[in-house]
Amino acid sequence: MGAAGRDFHNFNVVYRNDPGNEIVAFTAAQIPDIAGKRYPPALSGPFYPEGIPIVDEIELADLCREQHIDQAIFAYSDVPHRQVMHQALIALAGGADFTLLGPKHTQLQASVPVIACCAVSTGCGKSQVTQWLSKLLKAHGLKTAVIRHPMPYGDLEKQAVQRFTSMADLDRADCTIEEREEYEPHLSLGNTVFAGIDYAEIVDPREFASERLNDVYRQYPHIGKVLPAVGYHPSQLKALQQTLNAADIELVVSATPYDLSALIAIDKPIVRARYEFVEDDNAELSRHIETFLRNHL
Repeated sequence: MGAAGRDFHNFNVVYRNDPGNEIVAFTAAQIPDIAGKRYPPALSGPFYPEGIPIVDEIELADLCREQHIDQAIFAYSDVPHRQVMHQALIALAGGADFTLLGPKHTQLQASVPVIACCAVSTGCGKSQVTQWLSKLLKAHGLKTAVIRHPMPYGDLEKQAVQRFTSMADLDRADCTIEEREEYEPHLSLGNTVFAGIDYAEIVDPREFASERLNDVYRQYPHIGKVLPAVGYHPSQLKALQQTLNAADIELVVSATPYDLSALIAIDKPIVRARYEFVEDDNAELSRHIETFLRNHL
């Protein structure tokens, strides 16, 4: 039960990859023109090849009875306690449990400090406080970004991952007036805004692969959505370069030990993921080496 925001998020982080639960439908409230759509297969995952229907919340009672629903999960805000409990009674009357998912199961892990700006209802001033807060943090020499839940009035699949740094980005995303009300003040302050239904996305490189790399995928189909680090011959390096430059992506994460950008010209930023061996607390290998050295030196 949602409003095209927290409900999608809860599904993504709790239920999407859980074969033990079947999500029958999203019920929609508050957001106009969302009922009648489907949460698309590209976002709903392998257990929902046809996607998931989005129906009007007014159909909740019928859904509970006709589909023998076990749980109705409430996942939106800006409503008084009395209304929440009214919806709970509808679910209970239809034979379903009524559930609220808590922070333990739904919060995202962040690698940077986060300040959340919350309020009890629409119109309290969250947007203005967030803008003020971004200026205060910058005054302390900090680099800031803004993340918020999406307003998915359009193509849900296209709105899976959104990053706005300029007014032109708003035009390209065909943002509504309500979205512009939220995003434009931040862009005028120089803030980057992240939104979207699924937050982060690994692009399947096979869609952009050169013929040489397609041969590799055919030979090693288990590779999946990873770009193989071939490049031992000039032709392979060229194939890798062509694929990366053709891909519609914002960033390349390179996990190869060598500096990819020193070998081929890539028209996108590259972040290197490094890794090294570290002993656990037992340090057993060190003890074996120390014993060896004592016995042989």
